[in-house]
Amino acid sequence: MIRATLYWRGEAEFVRILACQQGIRVAFQEIGVDRDVLLHQMTDRFQELYNQALDALDRAPDGQWIAASERVFLDVFRQLMTESFQAAMQTKVDAHPTAQSAAFSPCEPGDRRSASPASQG
Repeated sequence: MIRATLYWRGEAEFVRILACQQGIRVAFQEIGVDRDVLLHQMTDRFQELYNQALDALDRAPDGQWIAASERVFLDVFRQLMTESFQAAMQTKVDAHPTAQSAAFSPCEPGDRRSASPASQG
């Protein structure tokens, strides 16, 4: 039987997992997301996308500023929101202590898909 207790501290600065399995205790502390790197990457991306939206506003003819640019602004910020969330989640996953051991190559020798249909029984 495996029991796990999760403790969250602050704004998910780290997670400590204590697991008990057959009397053996395993504990690890997750490294937090490198916020400075992530903020720098997303700030650069924000500037690229915001410039696209501002270009649409500049190209909008007089009397149609809203109609000609609103959709671009909405799309740009929707894209930024999606990319921000994906980048933050990927950074969190990559920082997890078990991230390297969980990675595998589907083409390695133990790949079940490479076995012939007859041997899969």
